[in-house]
Amino acid sequence: MGPMDSLLIITGTMGAGKTSALGEASDILALKGITHAAIDLDSLGLALLPCGASSNRAMYRNLQSVCENYSSLGVTRLLLARA
Repeated sequence: MGPMDSLLIITGTMGAGKTSALGEASDILALKGITHAAIDLDSLGLALLPCGASSNRAMYRNLQSVCENYSSLGVTRLLLARA
């Protein structure tokens, strides 16, 4: 994965509005023509895994793959939301 210039992490409890804030932040950057990726981390870990498997580990491995894909396209700014 290449270097990231900027990272914004949005956290909060369920129903706090993280996904809405993520969407708004992404819209603002898009209006300014700023290349970025907006990722809801919780969705990367939604799975019923075999006994003993960690959904957090799967989520972070999925995030690594997604970041590598965006990085290969020249994206250096990330917005992340996580409960």
